[in-house]
Amino acid sequence: MSKGADLAQELGIECKQALYSSWGNFYGAITDFPCVLFDENGFVIVTSENDLQSFGIKVAKRTNVPHRIASLPTYQLLSAWRVSLPEELLKKLPHVAHIEGAAVTVTVNRYERDRTARSKCIAHYGCVCHACGIKLSDVYGTVAANCIHVHHVTPIASVKSEYELDPIRDLRPLCPNCHTIAHLRQDGTCQ
Repeated sequence: MSKGADLAQELGIECKQALYSSWGNFYGAITDFPCVLFDENGFVIVTSENDLQSFGIKVAKRTNVPHRIASLPTYQLLSAWRVSLPEELLKKLPHVAHIEGAAVTVTVNRYERDRTARSKCIAHYGCVCHACGIKLSDVYGTVAANCIHVHHVTPIASVKSEYELDPIRDLRPLCPNCHTIAHLRQDGTCQ
């Protein structure tokens, strides 16, 4: 087995081809999809030739990744896939009961959304995160096709009344992670 195939097997990534380069810039030709490209710190899953073109990767006798795979929006760190506690630590942890499922009544204000505005935002920007550039279907496959959050540039709760929304100016598509971070920021920005 090659180092790329070993890494794919270790991480449980199903693929037809796995290539490795410590620097992440040049590889042998990609012939089978899905393919995983590894460098010493992470990897990118390439599901089709269209992915290659969208990433700006040129394939001839060898694959040319101009700025290394770490520069690609779907790059994932190996360390994030290898997180686990050693067995001896797990045995020493005290047993703690975690109880869930109790019914609680909660009263909140819900601000109405216009679903057609959401559709127009996605039609204009596409299902690609405006902040990080990730397309969820590139990572998770067809199950995530057309899956994206839509963020209000000005938080709807801060307006405190009905207002006329411009789907292109006032909304941005964001992946769930970037959407969470946009709401954690003081200014609500997504970039």
